[in-house]
Amino acid sequence: MLNMKATKSYIIWMPKNGTGKSRQIIIRPGYLVALAIALIVSVLSIPFFQNHIFSLNQKIAFLDNKSREMKAEISNLRYLKQNLARIEDKDRQLNEYFGIEKMSAGSNEGLLGQGGASDMSEYLELDNTGNNPADSYLPAHLDSLESDFKKFEKLLKAKETIQDYTPNIIPVDKKGIHLSSGFGWRANPFTKRKEFHAAIDIAGNWGTKIIAPANGIVLKTGHDKRLGNYIVLRHSEQIKTIFGHLSNVAVKDGEEIFRGEKIGLMGNSGLSTSSHLHYMIVKDGRAVNPLEYILDVSEKL
Repeated sequence: MLNMKATKSYIIWMPKNGTGKSRQIIIRPGYLVALAIALIVSVLSIPFFQNHIFSLNQKIAFLDNKSREMKAEISNLRYLKQNLARIEDKDRQLNEYFGIEKMSAGSNEGLLGQGGASDMSEYLELDNTGNNPADSYLPAHLDSLESDFKKFEKLLKAKETIQDYTPNIIPVDKKGIHLSSGFGWRANPFTKRKEFHAAIDIAGNWGTKIIAPANGIVLKTGHDKRLGNYIVLRHSEQIKTIFGHLSNVAVKDGEEIFRGEKIGLMGNSGLSTSSHLHYMIVKDGRAVNPLEYILDVSEKL
């Protein structure tokens, strides 16, 4: 029940449940106006709050995405640190292998992977400019390592070239051969006098294939009263090889040959007591022991 007095206030009669009595509530017009205004403001504010909530959701999603990116970056940095440690270890080994002195202190001291904290905090802290030091440090360090490996690549190629022109294999087909006379002093098989044998003799069947022990050029071929049919190969300015007592010469003067290529056949020509190869290595004008060059000698001789 609603009544209105002279003051234009409103009285609302509300019954009390189960008592048969009622109570009155007086509402002044100003309260109704304030309630209406609050209701209107609330309704009008709904779009604003919706936009604000949407904007907050976008920011939360953006931060979540950045958090995932940071976690991925930290994981990548840890992986990079572990791999750089292995790369730097290889770098040190290669320096030792090629006899290169350690890089000067201050250039690579304290580099990534050489110890220190196991976490990545040192790479996640910002410097006074607001930048991550790892952003400039890691690329520079990787460039340094890349430069080192290019240097090692050139050295390896040079070493491979040297190996290609170094007589380091047995220059004979390896079937049924044995060392019949070594390098050094021995009794001459004809005169029985002690003399220096500046080569090794590899005995085998007549006609056994003789191969080039390294890349080179045929410097000279011919026949000698003592060596019989022979071949001289030049492998470098310092190293030459000589093959004597051949039954056949399969190359010509000036011909380029490659390691493993057939150059002749074993024989008994010249001053020889049986079928064998007289094999000699000359370095800087002096005969050296071929067994010090042959890498596979222990298996076949």
